[in-house]
Amino acid sequence: MSHQDEISLTGLDGANPLGFFAALGCLHLLDAHANEHGHPAPRLSWRNVGTWQAILHDVPDMATIVERLVAAIPLVQQEPILEFAYDADGQRTKPSAEKAQRELKPVPETMRQFFAELMDDPEKRTGLDLLEALVTEVGTDRSGRVKPSALHFLAGQQRFLTAASSLCQGVDQGQIQRALVGPWNPDSELPTFSWDSSVTRLYALRADDPSHGRNKKLCEPGAEWLALCGLRCFASAPVAGRIQTTGISGSWKSGRFSWPLWEDPAGIREVRALLRLDELHNLGADKRKAIGILALCTCGIQRSDQGGYGSFQPANIS
Repeated sequence: MSHQDEISLTGLDGANPLGFFAALGCLHLLDAHANEHGHPAPRLSWRNVGTWQAILHDVPDMATIVERLVAAIPLVQQEPILEFAYDADGQRTKPSAEKAQRELKPVPETMRQFFAELMDDPEKRTGLDLLEALVTEVGTDRSGRVKPSALHFLAGQQRFLTAASSLCQGVDQGQIQRALVGPWNPDSELPTFSWDSSVTRLYALRADDPSHGRNKKLCEPGAEWLALCGLRCFASAPVAGRIQTTGISGSWKSGRFSWPLWEDPAGIREVRALLRLDELHNLGADKRKAIGILALCTCGIQRSDQGGYGSFQPANIS
């Protein structure tokens, strides 16, 4: 199959964290397909056309791109982390067990055992990338439970793994295509991870829980699903007893997320290396230009006092 020089993903705005994560997810899934079938590795760049548009390079036509992404849905459904569950005491249990908790906050020993399980099983080892983006087996909260990534914005009755599983079961071809080409029209009651900076609805500013009833937040499922896949490009690590997430600085309650938009087409490995540059948000304009960064985006992170619901503020771009 012939490959095109480039294809614009007109639906994905790199200045919106959800659009940025979704572009990374698209790149990851297409790269995995290329590796398996001996195709050229896809690459990603960004272009300012009024919005920061994602550009794919060395890829087939849009219809084939969507077809390959849809074919990956069952593979994502089998991610080991989506089968992770624990009981009220933080001990491992089956997802189908009564009162099983589908979250990322067990006791540390349970998470250590899960990491070891994936490392020891060659068929599950690829799942470590996504697991390491979401959680560590060391960092804990005040109650002694594992503390998840700073990109974990859900709280209250919302459970991250329940949301991820529902999304993977419910997303379809039309939603994935709309995410890529736009325009977005959030109209689905499938779960959202609250990464869309164009939609800010903090629980602290509301009289009711936005995860319930008529006020439930609607989402763009294709973008949310791709964004979940894109988290592999990030990592969480314990630093001085606290968890640190790629691109995140500041405190848990009032942090910020910084990410680059680059000019030269980059493969998935180059993207991961770029995202993990030390002190990326402190690089001056000259240094950014020297390594091909067109713009640096920074979003404030807000968390409510009631439960810790998180959201991104609109990005500042420099």
